[in-house]
Amino acid sequence: MTMELNLTDELVLIALEDENGRFITDTAHLHYGIAGSILLELALQSRIELKDDYVVLKSRDKTQIPSLDRALELITNSKKPRSIEYWIGQIGLGAESIKDETIENLRKENIIRKEAGKILWIIPTTNFPTENPIPENKVRQKLKDIVLNDSPAELKDLMLLSLIEECELTREVFKPKEEYKRAKKRIKNLTKDIEVAKGVDAAIQAIHLAVTTAIMAAVITSTTVTTTNN
Repeated sequence: MTMELNLTDELVLIALEDENGRFITDTAHLHYGIAGSILLELALQSRIELKDDYVVLKSRDKTQIPSLDRALELITNSKKPRSIEYWIGQIGLGAESIKDETIENLRKENIIRKEAGKILWIIPTTNFPTENPIPENKVRQKLKDIVLNDSPAELKDLMLLSLIEECELTREVFKPKEEYKRAKKRIKNLTKDIEVAKGVDAAIQAIHLAVTTAIMAAVITSTTVTTTNN
């Protein structure tokens, strides 16, 4: 039985190039995207909500997903309510271990495999090519149907579309030039709809908007610091 993929699983799979098993996007985008996926998943599972732009606990119940439960514990143990931007930064600091944990879970499920390699025949590296493409292909096809064929979308799908856009992975899912141009415009409209849609929890709407804004700000800051240091 194939594991049920959460937002972080889906984001990491899309960020991995299928054949060579290397990450397509840069570390800053991926790490803050992972942080965003954790917070959005907690919101979707009714563990957190936003009040006056601050993240507050809605439920302390464990999710049984270690990365989510660790983030939940951080929020639980905070001495005071913190902003979404604060938690993007804090969770982003631990995103490398979340990524490694996600990769290991996907490997155990035989969705990806681990391969040793070398850069320029000298520097050792570890890659994670696709072993079983079916789970990722299902996610990709669903996103394509939503964006290009106006198929119905679940809230989780819209969150993922938002994350891949913020992580600069849209071209990876929609590779033909015409598909990509249509997708960019459509994703923008779809993710904007989250913010005004009826029947969608107001806290999830607010967290979605705050996460996308925080990822953009964090990546810009990270890029500026790197450029300045160079």
